[in-house]
Amino acid sequence: MQNTIAKTVSFHGKGMHSGRNAIVHLKPSDAGMGIRFHRLDGQGSDNWVPALWDRVIRYPACTCIANDQGVSVRTVEHLMAACYATGIDNLEVEIEGEEVPILDGSARPIVELIDEVGTIDLGEQRRVLEILQPVSYENEHRKFSFEPYDGFAVDINIYPGEYGHMPWAGDMTPAVFKQEIIGAKAWGRLKDIWLPKIVGNFLKNPVLRGAGLNTAVVYAFGRPINPSGLLHANDMVRHKVLDIIGDLQLVGGDIRGKITCHSSAHVTNHSGMAALFNTPDAWRWI
Repeated sequence: MQNTIAKTVSFHGKGMHSGRNAIVHLKPSDAGMGIRFHRLDGQGSDNWVPALWDRVIRYPACTCIANDQGVSVRTVEHLMAACYATGIDNLEVEIEGEEVPILDGSARPIVELIDEVGTIDLGEQRRVLEILQPVSYENEHRKFSFEPYDGFAVDINIYPGEYGHMPWAGDMTPAVFKQEIIGAKAWGRLKDIWLPKIVGNFLKNPVLRGAGLNTAVVYAFGRPINPSGLLHANDMVRHKVLDIIGDLQLVGGDIRGKITCHSSAHVTNHSGMAALFNTPDAWRWI
């Protein structure tokens, strides 16, 4: 059945890319409304942005959604993954700022915040997107594919240079997400972070200005340099699973099918969803 959050909760913090502070209020919503963002600081006549795959606009290293008036919200993927983990289909997300705070770089803080207040059954059936035939998107070494499956499963493979091949595969449920994926943090190499942080000071839409040891796992000299280290040796791929689950929430319902991805990136996830919906015979709502 469809669910929403039981009562309003709030959190605040810096954005991973903008480095700017934002305040977020998660509020109950009615059945059938889906997940919608409301920019309280917006200047347009319509400051609502639906969290749907066809609202994605191209931004580096994150998922950004926008409405027809150009009002946008950046880095929504961890919040969307938290909605999956807590079974939320309908939610009003008020945000004072341009980017959802990154918090500790994982989905755990938002999941725990929602779990503290619980959810409400709205009494209507959930939407399920059933995959009827295989569909793939490929771009050089990256691949994202859907195929029929009795359930929901993911098979994710990344190849982060000197760290070798990292796979994660299995059936996915909210319980599995909470056990295996919830705490895996955003990550990056020190050499790939410092230059964008500096250049970002001069850009209208900066990247990684909020990245640091409190918001991500930073790798240097072949190991993480964070004092807290890793939860699991394969946290790199576990975080990619987290991002994919968050991005897939933009289909607007549950998925009955299997997803396979090689060399995951947000742009690959977005392009895979577009390829699916542009193949009408490959899916149906049930």
